[in-house]
Amino acid sequence: MKINLRLIILSLIFPICTISQTHHAVYSYRYTDNEPLDLGNQIIYPTDLAANNPTHLSFDPQHSYYTSENKLNNLNDFSDIMAYTHEPMFYYANIQTYYYNHLYNSYSELVIAVDNVTVQWEITDETQVIDGYYCIKAVGKLRSVYAKEDVYYYEAWFAPELPYAYGPYKFSGLPGLVVYGIERNSTIYKLEKINFNVSTQIENFSLTPAKEIPIQKIDEKYLEEYEMYKKY
Repeated sequence: MKINLRLIILSLIFPICTISQTHHAVYSYRYTDNEPLDLGNQIIYPTDLAANNPTHLSFDPQHSYYTSENKLNNLNDFSDIMAYTHEPMFYYANIQTYYYNHLYNSYSELVIAVDNVTVQWEITDETQVIDGYYCIKAVGKLRSVYAKEDVYYYEAWFAPELPYAYGPYKFSGLPGLVVYGIERNSTIYKLEKINFNVSTQIENFSLTPAKEIPIQKIDEKYLEEYEMYKKY
């Protein structure tokens, strides 16, 4: 039996209501630029590949778990890299932090990344109805960890009637579930369906137990390795 140590530890620090129900949302994603990618042995079109691998978000009031159709079926392909689901992640709303397994130290060591680098949101006055949900627009910035002068831009439309601070990938931290989001003017996420009070609870998911390392330390290691690589 798998025991999720992360949930046990955090539930002691931040008590979780035992009657919380898990809900499940499915998001499609596509690309504004569907230029073919040459992988050497094949040519793929990103949006075509994405159509076969929707992303999944399981959540309750305290936390969420973001993964993909592939990962739920123990599969891998390039679309998981494009959708940022190659490393399924937990997000804890009360501490605004992500946790996910990550290959570290020249990809030789499996760790749990502790990632508190979140999008800084500004809620606007713009509203619109998307698929029956009254949505409010928010715009956000996320500073690159590799080049501090680079900033990634986000646009999110969230539904206050769905009072959950979650969305796909880094679309978390808003006062409502994200119904539609645009990341870096290139990747578009859209809520396709949502099921409430599902039988599969978040406690059914877990990370592979490993040492926890702050994302800042992981990024410093990558920058160090990158600088060494440039010398050759």
